[in-house]
Amino acid sequence: MHDEVMTEVFRVEGDRLTPVEDAFRQVVLQSEVHPSKSGKRQEEWVRTLRAKWFKHRGGLEAFLQGQEKDLLTLLQRRADATLKREGEAAKESYRYRLKELQDRSREQELDKLARYLLREQAEGDLGDQRRRDVAP
Repeated sequence: MHDEVMTEVFRVEGDRLTPVEDAFRQVVLQSEVHPSKSGKRQEEWVRTLRAKWFKHRGGLEAFLQGQEKDLLTLLQRRADATLKREGEAAKESYRYRLKELQDRSREQELDKLARYLLREQAEGDLGDQRRRDVAP
């Protein structure tokens, strides 16, 4: 099983979460993480985050739904482009194969016609030869 993890930075302003500037977001996300080594301090952070979670839950869920919609739109555009590209490639392959078969059919018809003409010519030469042999 595989889960995707996403990290986002918000500024807490009262009961609202507001997005931060991209430059600040990059600084925060690329900064070194310093875990709390104190068990008591860690418990205080967990308690604080749990207490504030419900105030911000709606905003976070709305943000996640927006992200989901954006990603689905992006993936759909990519899938549509790939489908179009693959469809065009399949059509081109079909056209090429059809032309190849038409060329082969044309060659067979020409070959058949050439054999017929040679046979006619041979019969004509044979008929001319017989007339000369029979002629006084």
